[in-house]
Amino acid sequence: EVVFDAEFRPFQDIDLHAKVAGFVQTMNVDVGDRVKAGQLLASIEVPELKEDLERAAAGVKRAQSDVTKAQEDALRADEDIRRAEAEIKRAQATHAEVKLTLGRIAAVSKERPGLVAQQDIDTAQAKERTADAQVAAAQAAHSGSRAASSSARAAIASAKEQVHVAEADLHKLQAKAAFTKIVAPFDGIISKRYADAGDMVRGGLSPSAPAVPLVRLVHMDKLRLVFPVSSSFVAKVKAGDEVEVR
Repeated sequence: EVVFDAEFRPFQDIDLHAKVAGFVQTMNVDVGDRVKAGQLLASIEVPELKEDLERAAAGVKRAQSDVTKAQEDALRADEDIRRAEAEIKRAQATHAEVKLTLGRIAAVSKERPGLVAQQDIDTAQAKERTADAQVAAAQAAHSGSRAASSSARAAIASAKEQVHVAEADLHKLQAKAAFTKIVAPFDGIISKRYADAGDMVRGGLSPSAPAVPLVRLVHMDKLRLVFPVSSSFVAKVKAGDEVEVR
């Protein structure tokens, strides 16, 4: 029989640190308080974080508005394309009719010189040139509408990319805002309190600037019995051996 000095320790024993730097806004617990998992223990105030969140949310809305506007521009451009295509068909039909009329007049004038007045021939030729110009104008308008449609679709893709960027910035800030709430990771008792409301705390666990913990939380419902066993006895320890604790 070998006797060792032993110690009961908490099953879990941790120091809770702030993940972000700021000022302790509220400290909701004190030494000896029993807390539940998920319970809010302290709140950290980060200067300008609220303004950054509002700015990021406004950026998301602005980017989404740009997407909507670009989509509306694309719809208008598509409608312009349809109108331009209809105008091309109308202008081509008019041009074909005028050209046919001019051809008939020219044929009659060639077969029977002097039967058709020169003024009528000049008028028909002018109408043919006007109709030809209208076809060219309609085709140019169609090309412009297609270019506007392509530009609008490129603007949609760019605006959607800006939405993704703005949402990523917002989510990053929202995650930072979530870090301002210090909650209990498990049921336990507050065994130490290191900070008070108004204290400035550093975030993270940088070796160059170690963060000061806010509270120590211990799980006392289950305990660990810790005792040293010398190397000369380790080989003799077997599973199932009885250990009497006094």
